[in-house]
Amino acid sequence: MEAELWKECLTCKNKGCCKSVIAYPLFLTPKETERIEKLNPNQICFNKKFPCLFLNKNGLCDIHNIRPTDCILFPFDILKINGEFFWVIWKIDCPILQYNNFKFCLKQLEEEIIPDFKEYLDEYSQFRLNEFLKKYKYKIIRKVNLN
Repeated sequence: MEAELWKECLTCKNKGCCKSVIAYPLFLTPKETERIEKLNPNQICFNKKFPCLFLNKNGLCDIHNIRPTDCILFPFDILKINGEFFWVIWKIDCPILQYNNFKFCLKQLEEEIIPDFKEYLDEYSQFRLNEFLKKYKYKIIRKVNLN
């Protein structure tokens, strides 16, 4: 999945997503916060400073293997609309958004990430929602498969 879709991140000159306000603050579960602070005790201010403390000089993530779910899902987001969860993409300047077929990526996220994240979906779908709705337009991709 990442090799296909997110390879654009490696060559992106802008690196605007991780350094922009759309990525700050991140939604963090208690386990994610604990894991990041445990492995990086010198960076206990994670998610309290902007831009992210874990971006290296090339704009790449130094904690890529333990990054929060919010980062893993990007550029996708999940909104709760009329009681159901939908995959959306915020309309921002991102080379990944040029792709129109996200079917495989979303399926893989639903199989690998969403099962352990289900308990946080309500909270996640509301996190910064009002702020985002004021700043960005979005496109609904499809309903989230929770099975």
